[in-house]
Amino acid sequence: MVNPECKLTVLPHVDKVIDMKQNRATFKAKVSITNPYTCQVTVKTIYYTLKTVKKDREMVKGPFTENLPKQLEQQKQEMIQVPMSVRYEHLMKLTNDIGVDWDNMYELEFKLTVDLPWARDHPISRTTIAEIQMPL
Repeated sequence: MVNPECKLTVLPHVDKVIDMKQNRATFKAKVSITNPYTCQVTVKTIYYTLKTVKKDREMVKGPFTENLPKQLEQQKQEMIQVPMSVRYEHLMKLTNDIGVDWDNMYELEFKLTVDLPWARDHPISRTTIAEIQMPL
C-alpha cells in the first residue's frame, strides 16, 4: 500500500526573509504533499524543527496550524507554505557559527499527521540537511 508523500521543495534561506519584526525574522519553507489515493486525505497537523547540524542548536520549532485541517484531493499534489519565525538571538548565534568555523549547515524536519480512510493520525516524517545561503 502506498503512503502519502511529503517533499521539502524549497528550504528557508537567510536571503529569503519574508518578514522582519523587532525581535525576529520569518522564513518560509514550501512543503509539497502528494496524495496517491483515489479518495481525499486530511492533513491534521504539521510540526517543524529547524536546527544547526554541527552544534545541534535548535533555532525554532513548533506547530503550523494555519488553514488546517486541510483536505488533499485524490491523486493530487499540493504545496503548503510554512512560515518559521526565528528570534534574532538565534540568528546571531548562527552568524557566529558561520564566522568561526563555517558551520552553515542546517536540518529541517517536518512531521505531518494525516487521516486516511482506514487509519487515523497516520504520521509522515521528512528531514533534510542543506546549506544556508548567506546574502552577499
